[in-house]
Amino acid sequence: MQRYGRRWPTLIAMVIAGASCCLMPLIPNDVQWLAVLLAMLAKLSVTASYTSIYELGAETAPTTLRFVCISWCSVIGCASVMIVPQIVDLSHYNENLPLIIFGVLSLVGGVAVLYLPETLNENLPETIEEAEVFGKDYKWYSWKLKKHPDSEAKVCESSGKEDVQEMSPLYEKQ
Repeated sequence: MQRYGRRWPTLIAMVIAGASCCLMPLIPNDVQWLAVLLAMLAKLSVTASYTSIYELGAETAPTTLRFVCISWCSVIGCASVMIVPQIVDLSHYNENLPLIIFGVLSLVGGVAVLYLPETLNENLPETIEEAEVFGKDYKWYSWKLKKHPDSEAKVCESSGKEDVQEMSPLYEKQ
């Protein structure tokens, strides 16, 4: 995520998960190893996208509302988990219906991530006004990442002597 950003890895993971779920009904019953492989690939991809979605959501919200936005995302995520048993129960009507629903939702979620601004090497919004204009110059299909002008300077500006001086009392006690 430090090299490619957050949007595209999240999109790729969500599309792999959605495609895996949508392809599973097409697998014949005598090739169960392929169904298990696709199920594990979908699970891996959803987990990978889940880790980056929280970071992307936190970075696109302004500092003044960041905690509130993350809390609302968590509440919506927990509320959506209550719907999952009902979707799985649809397998009584058609055993492939839950897989198709989860696959389509994953594909739609992956495409929706493209409409969020990329946060890699960007100054994050601190006020609501900054958040309103944050990412306006990005197109949904953009791959080229903008380089932050101070990104090389922010890596390490200290020479390390300050750290040694701060740590020296700890070493003297030993």
